[in-house]
Amino acid sequence: MEPRSLRNGVPAPQVPDLPVLSLPKEPLKAHGRLEPSARPPFIHHRESLWKRCLGAWRDAGLCGLLKELASAEEDGLRWLRTGSSHALAVCRWLSSLHGSLFPHLSLTSEDMIAAFSQAVDWAGCTIRAFAWHPHTNKFAVALLDDSIRVYNSNSATVPSLKHRLQRNVAAMAWKPLCASILAVACQSCVLVWHLDPTSLSTRPSSGCAQVLSYPGHSPVTSLAWAPSGERLLSASPVDTAMLVWDVSTETCVQLQWFGGGGVTYLAWSPDGSKVLAATPSAVFR
Repeated sequence: MEPRSLRNGVPAPQVPDLPVLSLPKEPLKAHGRLEPSARPPFIHHRESLWKRCLGAWRDAGLCGLLKELASAEEDGLRWLRTGSSHALAVCRWLSSLHGSLFPHLSLTSEDMIAAFSQAVDWAGCTIRAFAWHPHTNKFAVALLDDSIRVYNSNSATVPSLKHRLQRNVAAMAWKPLCASILAVACQSCVLVWHLDPTSLSTRPSSGCAQVLSYPGHSPVTSLAWAPSGERLLSASPVDTAMLVWDVSTETCVQLQWFGGGGVTYLAWSPDGSKVLAATPSAVFR
């Protein structure tokens, strides 16, 4: 009788030692949406106008900046409030015109991620994103509660990654030719985690994550590392430009194109010479 490792005289393929996925028994809960009428439990400290404007520009682009200026309560800024209000009205009119051509722009950030995420039921499923490491028996799993767990067949330690900006994860990507760098597409930014493969810690510090953000480039729904690992591409359904990141310097270059109403999915060719970019419409390049 032939041993089990042989079949018709041919050795059976060796099954790799894969990590085992284990999820918490208690049901996970997603972070609730903040209602417009909800008030924070603590007294909010009023920041200076320029800091508020800087934050509004970073989070919502030009319209956010104009809205902040139009609602400024500081004395002596009547002309600035009036001008910003008129400019905001024009900006909203242009945005509504653009939205009539691309209906997805009227969705909220969370609904947009649900529509263009690679997960079938992103809003309700326990696992929202999954990423195999290209070279080792390791994978990362993004869960409904916005935490990420990293499973490795060579270690019993399962790191749990949490960060205050790690909300509504849409995609993840391991850096090629590197064992410990994971890029995460979040609602407001891209997080790049630097994980020590020899560490026994189950809760890496948020200081291990770089924050990559750009005005008007959120939510981020797709990431793609160049095969060489030198550059990282990110895409958002609301931004017609793809961003090429130099992670070491936290700087980016825009790859602008016209048509499609945004970019929802990215993929490099194996030799790194071409990039496939899909849009919310029928356009892809």
